[in-house]
Amino acid sequence: MNKVIFQIGLLLFFVSIVLFSMSGGEILDVVMRAFIVFIGATGVMGLVGFLSLVFSQQARSTADHHSGPRISETKAS
Repeated sequence: MNKVIFQIGLLLFFVSIVLFSMSGGEILDVVMRAFIVFIGATGVMGLVGFLSLVFSQQARSTADHHSGPRISETKAS
């Protein structure tokens, strides 16, 4: 998942370079703004991925805890 997040961040970096350079700014300003977009987008996507992982594990553990005994766990008499 980290690889996908990084690649999407790079895509946004280069797209933002194109968009910011069309506005006619200096090259250093364009790269700086694009880098800020890259850092922000990568950080947000990483945080969303981490939180979804934590919440899915938490939901799975509470579902397993409240589901009761399974058929394989009951004793045959």
